[in-house]
Amino acid sequence: MLCFLKLKKMFNKMILISAMLFLSLSASAQNWKYVLTDEGSDFYMQLDILEQSVNQKVWLKEVSKKLEYTKNGKKSYLYNGFSVMLMVFDCYDRKYNSEKIIYYNSVGKVVHSESFVEYGVIMYPWEKPVPGTIGDKFMFYVCGDGSFYR
Repeated sequence: MLCFLKLKKMFNKMILISAMLFLSLSASAQNWKYVLTDEGSDFYMQLDILEQSVNQKVWLKEVSKKLEYTKNGKKSYLYNGFSVMLMVFDCYDRKYNSEKIIYYNSVGKVVHSESFVEYGVIMYPWEKPVPGTIGDKFMFYVCGDGSFYR
């Protein structure tokens, strides 16, 4: 009988832990908000980190049937996967840059990742979005028309 009670107690703990894990994963999954579809990819953004500041750091998620990335100088493809990119938007000067990108396969395993920051500095020049492009759409979504920052 004592063995049965220990097993029952252990089983109840496992159920509780599983429920907590499920709820935490569900909550984090709800942070992604659909933004737009472009060239066969769906784009999502985590909006819970937006603040009223000039430089906005935002996680963007791209879900696609075929993602292209470069690894060791060679072009590679990821099928039915997704990427998550940390972008920085300068809402005052209307420009953006990338800090890092991580590629995941269809089961959520990391396939490739890159950091574009070295010694705390973004390695690539900031870009101004071309009107009507996806970068321009993200800039507007994150920063609005810029009037708040002027």
